[in-house]
Amino acid sequence: MNKPTISGYTTSYNCIEMEYPIELCLKSLLPFCDEVIVVDAGSTDGTIELLERLSKIDARIKVFVEPVDFNHPRWAIHQDGYLKRKAREKCVGEYCWQTDSDEIVAPSSYDRIKLLPPFLEQTGAKIMMLPMVEFWG
Repeated sequence: MNKPTISGYTTSYNCIEMEYPIELCLKSLLPFCDEVIVVDAGSTDGTIELLERLSKIDARIKVFVEPVDFNHPRWAIHQDGYLKRKAREKCVGEYCWQTDSDEIVAPSSYDRIKLLPPFLEQTGAKIMMLPMVEFWG
């Protein structure tokens, strides 16, 4: 039986300026994800360049830019829901792991996360939300 594939995905916007730990976020996904998709809203603070450097170091990190019109009255919906949908559309794994750019997965969780796809298959569950501790913001 083949190992199920997992696509991690997140969105970003000016993570350097906001002091979000985007690099640590992405590196914390790599131990259990077969690919990590990042869709950026059109950062202007060097975030895109950082993401591109990281993608050159590890080809599993795939960066896309989908500029958001921050003058649009519904920009917040576009930045969050629209970009997450765009990221999911680019995922090729059998399972998806969504994270925000200010979240980091603890190394102690990696082995347990790898057990989730077989659990989902056994239970027939289509989605799962796990507990988290928010330290940022």
